[in-house]
Amino acid sequence: MAIAPLLDTDGLDWSAETFDARPRPALRLVPVREAAPTVGPGRLDGVRRRARRAVVRRRRRAVVFAAAVAGLVCGLALPIASLGGSPVAAHPRVGAATAGETVYVVRPGDTLWSIAARFDRGGNPRPMAEALAREIGSDVVTPGERIPIP
Repeated sequence: MAIAPLLDTDGLDWSAETFDARPRPALRLVPVREAAPTVGPGRLDGVRRRARRAVVRRRRRAVVFAAAVAGLVCGLALPIASLGGSPVAAHPRVGAATAGETVYVVRPGDTLWSIAARFDRGGNPRPMAEALAREIGSDVVTPGERIPIP
C-alpha cells in the first residue's frame, strides 16, 4: 500500500483542457535487493524427503484401500455363494455302475450330444444321446455328474 498526498481540488477548473494540462507524476525504477535463497543445500534435502514421504503415504493409502475393497468383495461373496443350494439330486441309477459299464464324469461345457459324439465315433450320435437322456431322466447334465454309458 502506498500513501500519496491528496491534491487540493477546491477552486480548480475541471475542463478537459485544464485536466490534461496537469503534470503527471514521473515513474522511476527502484533497484531490488537480491533476496536470500529460499532453498539451500540443506533445505533441498528436506523438501525431497517430504516429497518422498508424501509419495510413500499415497502409495500406502492406495494399497490399504485396495485391500479393503478386496476384503469387502470377498466378504459379500461368501454369503451369496452359500445361497447356491444343494447339488442336483442324481438319478438312483447314476453312479451305480456295474462291472462292465463305463461311467463318464460330466465336465463344464458338456452336453448330451457332445458326450454321445465322444463315445459313438463315426456314427450318428442321436440314438446314443436319446439313450443317455432316458438313462439319467433329463436332457440337462451338470458338471461333476456321473453318467453310465450304455
